Amino acid sequence: MGHTKKPFTFQFQQERSYFTEFRRALLLKQDQLLFEDLWDRAEFHIPAAEKGAHPLAIASILMAITLEQEKTIAHLQTELAARLLEIQRLEGQLVSLAQQTEEIRREFKTGLQSAHEELMEARYPTNDF
Repeated sequence: MGHTKKPFTFQFQQERSYFTEFRRALLLKQDQLLFEDLWDRAEFHIPAAEKGAHPLAIASILMAITLEQEKTIAHLQTELAARLLEIQRLEGQLVSLAQQTEEIRREFKTGLQSAHEELMEARYPTNDF
């Protein structure tokens, strides 16, 4: 009679239990949470791992973890590209606003100078005889 293979869900939980002490040995709570998150996200791929039927369950689990990390990296790269485009757009606006500000400054200075000259002319008229 042939051997029946344990369901991958059981193998997954068994492999996860092997790392319990490793998780506890992580000093930072944040590291422990991230470690748990890796396992939690790998769990989504149990159906694929069952179909893959790799002889080492941990190999399938590590591939699932790697896949999840790649998805995270791809998402972050997309976000970064979007942010860089937004920065470029805002830098363009900044240049435009700087030019407009300089133009307003020149107009103000010219207007102020004209007003000063008119005031001086009104106060001290010149007699052109």
